[in-house]
Amino acid sequence: MTKKEDVKKSDNVRIQVYTTEEKHRAFKMICASNGKKMTDVVDDLITAYLKDNGITIE
Repeated sequence: MTKKEDVKKSDNVRIQVYTTEEKHRAFKMICASNGKKMTDVVDDLITAYLKDNGITIE
């Protein structure tokens, strides 16, 4: 199974955000240096933001 097929069969939805090239490059480099996928870090940030605002999703 390809990665695209994995994504299609999951409960995940695609979101798109706009940022500066500089922020994107720095974020990508930091994630890579920490051995993390950008998508996983963004998902963790969204989860933390929701929790900070009284919403818990498991």
